[in-house]
Amino acid sequence: MNAQTIVLLIGLGLFFILSAIEVFYGFIEDEKNRKIWKVFPAFVLSIFLMITFPNYPLVYFAVLLGFFGDLLLIWERNKVVFIVGGVCFFIGHLLYLLEIIFISNLNLLWYGYLGLVLGFVIFFILLFIILRKKIGGTIMVLLASAYFYILILNFVLSVIALITTKNYYLISVSIGYLMFIVSDTLLSYKLFIKEYKMDDFYIMSAYLLAQLFISVGLLLPFLS
Repeated sequence: MNAQTIVLLIGLGLFFILSAIEVFYGFIEDEKNRKIWKVFPAFVLSIFLMITFPNYPLVYFAVLLGFFGDLLLIWERNKVVFIVGGVCFFIGHLLYLLEIIFISNLNLLWYGYLGLVLGFVIFFILLFIILRKKIGGTIMVLLASAYFYILILNFVLSVIALITTKNYYLISVSIGYLMFIVSDTLLSYKLFIKEYKMDDFYIMSAYLLAQLFISVGLLLPFLS
């Protein structure tokens, strides 16, 4: 076992320990301690990925942006802070998207890009019709549409990349994006419709698994 593998295993071990503490406080609904511990798993994961895979900054910067998003969403009821936190996550997903494209050499033709634009427009209209009364005005619906659209886009492209490249590590990325969609759907339901029992336990469990599955799925092929 080489040094790179040992460092990665240590980082993953710490990530699991910190994640277990976070979801435990979510399970017993201890909001104060849960908010204290929620920022540590993504931060530790990003640092150890940076050490282990220094040549792949798109991935560890994406996880690091997740840390900043976690930090800001401690004040999830503050609209401005919530939007800034959402922007951090959105940029992180853009970095993941670039890494998916780079490792799979995806090359969309003009109608592929046209389809992406039309897909977003349709997605935005549907969300606007369904959620406008729930989450506020047009700007909030536009931001929510952009965010959820990139989640779905990354999931679809990871599946396409898996099929075209036969890189089976991308199965992990696809599962991770499914978990992200679940996590953020649960979070949106909590914030814009109503809270429910152990909501943060379910949200954070899905979110932490998503960050782990995506980042590890993208980087494990490069483990020496």
